[in-house]
Amino acid sequence: MRSRFESGDFGLLHEAALAGVGLLVTLRMTVESDLEAGRLVQVLEPYSASRLGVYAIFAERGRPTSAARALVEHVARALNGPGVARRDW
Repeated sequence: MRSRFESGDFGLLHEAALAGVGLLVTLRMTVESDLEAGRLVQVLEPYSASRLGVYAIFAERGRPTSAARALVEHVARALNGPGVARRDW
């Protein structure tokens, strides 16, 4: 499907969707507050992508650094929800 409006800038696409220019395909977490406030509505729900996982992969040569562990813990807290799995270091 071709679009009459395309951009690689999420902020611009988000503003366009808020202005009613068209559809926005994005992660739900990026527009959750707009959906809750009624500024955006979900359409074509049967065609929504399934939930995707977020994985942290480390080199086999040793334990992750404390900075890498801190980053993974931060992301896990930010995305905390159903299906979030933890691995003990």
